[in-house]
Amino acid sequence: MKIGIIGYGQMGSGAAYNLNKKHDLFIYDKYINDRHSMKSFCTVEEIYLNCQITFSFLPNDKILISAHENKSNGILNYLKKGDIHISCSTVSPETSKKLEKIYSEKKASFISAPIFARPDGMKNKQAIIPISGKYKIYQKIKPIIESFSTSHTFVGEEIGNANVIKLCGNFLICNAIQSISEALSTADEHGLERLTVMRFLSSSIFDCLIYKGYGDRVAAFDHDPHTNAHFPLSLGRKDINLFKSISNQSKNNLLRIPKKMIRKYGAVSKQVCFAMVKNLKKISGTNISISITGIAGPTGGSKNKPVGLVYIGLKKGNTTLVNKYFFKNKGRRFIQKSAVIKSLELILNTFK
Repeated sequence: MKIGIIGYGQMGSGAAYNLNKKHDLFIYDKYINDRHSMKSFCTVEEIYLNCQITFSFLPNDKILISAHENKSNGILNYLKKGDIHISCSTVSPETSKKLEKIYSEKKASFISAPIFARPDGMKNKQAIIPISGKYKIYQKIKPIIESFSTSHTFVGEEIGNANVIKLCGNFLICNAIQSISEALSTADEHGLERLTVMRFLSSSIFDCLIYKGYGDRVAAFDHDPHTNAHFPLSLGRKDINLFKSISNQSKNNLLRIPKKMIRKYGAVSKQVCFAMVKNLKKISGTNISISITGIAGPTGGSKNKPVGLVYIGLKKGNTTLVNKYFFKNKGRRFIQKSAVIKSLELILNTFK
């Protein structure tokens, strides 16, 4: 089968290494000027003249959108009926929804398949992939996906589902890295050897890929991105911001908090907390409503809004109040538990 690949970086080249064993590849990368350095390199136009199925491996939303809308060589210039595009990029669900709509209008198909893997893992067929989009299209591309992954899961026809799962996973990875760093700093202070501590933990109660891989790097102060196996901090920052955006989006969708309010005051603010509890009362019809918005950490804090800052809103009848709290930064779970206890105290006080 003839398959197109757009983006021949560390992830794209890893996928191509495995796809090339069974398929004829047509590859485009804007940063590779010498298209004759490999016989598979070509233009975007040539990909769509030859291939019905194309994968993209691009670093962010802006570049994925540009790859489609570029007036000189964008994908949309050449997209035709029946074409299938599988986006393997870590992007927001909103970007996938936007592109799926465009593809649908052109009677083509867009699939979201962001990848959990390091570059070396891609080449070794160790990718783990959530996939969302039309099920009949998933069935068609399933054998191709299997050629460069160790496992994949169809997570529904809502196109953004796979993106949300990927962002949740990357959020957990970033928090694991932060937690490992803090734990090893404490071990350091008590005169323990960092790598010994980490390897004990990652071979026993934290025996998993994330703690083994990232734990060893943090223990060795190996923070610079490696050619193959490392996770650039710039991409981590990008993914955390995307995660925050979908978290804010849920406030907008479920509780109808205006986007302008979140942009102006921030998701963690007295104004947003007030709107949350006010709208929750309207939606739920309960006698007492509680809203909580805060920064539980371990990341996300700032000078003006430190980790431990929590707003709690309560509405009973015509009375609405919003209280501001600064809980001690003793860990995410401590802050969450403290917020719940304080919320229950506020509810009990309404009966006095």
